[in-house]
Amino acid sequence: HLSPYTLGRSEKLKNSLRSSLPAGRPANTELLVGQGARLWAGQQGLALCDPDLLITDRAKEVYLDHKARLDAVTQQRTSRSMADMGPAGPIEQQACEPFAAAALDTVGAICLDSYGEVASGVSSGGISLKFPGRVGQAAHYGCGCWADNSLSGDTRGVACSTSGVGEYIIKTLLARECCQCVQECPMTAIGLDKAMKQRFLESPLLAGIEERLAGVILLSVHVDGTLDFCWAHTTKNMVLGYARGGAQKPSAIFSTLSTSSVIGKSVQISGVSFGSEDNTT
Repeated sequence: HLSPYTLGRSEKLKNSLRSSLPAGRPANTELLVGQGARLWAGQQGLALCDPDLLITDRAKEVYLDHKARLDAVTQQRTSRSMADMGPAGPIEQQACEPFAAAALDTVGAICLDSYGEVASGVSSGGISLKFPGRVGQAAHYGCGCWADNSLSGDTRGVACSTSGVGEYIIKTLLARECCQCVQECPMTAIGLDKAMKQRFLESPLLAGIEERLAGVILLSVHVDGTLDFCWAHTTKNMVLGYARGGAQKPSAIFSTLSTSSVIGKSVQISGVSFGSEDNTT
């Protein structure tokens, strides 16, 4: 199978992106999923694998368990009349347990290389029992991650990666907004605070949503070579880590909202700074 690097270098693929469909319609596509994606890939001559090969034993086990619990709740609610509908019964309460306790597996990374360039990436496992065809923030432009190596004021590079409720992050273009706010502000933490409050928590695009859940890691590189690594979250907790060039081991952080803050309505922001000698993070 083709690797992403090989795929990107494929002359056939490059030529297909420049071509047009009948009646002058452009052939370039930004995002395809499901059958449309498989059809397009096949037309480009790319090797396709059996979708079942992409399902791990563990993923299948979790899916079947969650689906069985959901079916049990559906059956219980169907067997009761609407007039008798009261508090959630034992089956309903038990069915919610795996979803509340399940570990979410979004993985984001940002880095600065030895040439002074920043980059970012993100991978998300999605949500359990999601609707067929749903695409989370990881695959959306400017939502899951963003990096900009252009000079803006005192900042010559900024990279960001996000985690949280994908639909909220997509609506607010959170990764891109965080980077732009940082580039516009004299201090990284101030810019990140502005983005999380004005562009996310106070965004009119999220009207009617009580708990606005998201987390961000961000790296800002200044013209004098100093670095700021910051993080922010509206969730109760956020786990992250970082490593400096030459460090013997990485540092791990378990960040928690202050006791006076409200989950989904308040933001916790912190960070660390490095001198110009720490040129790889």
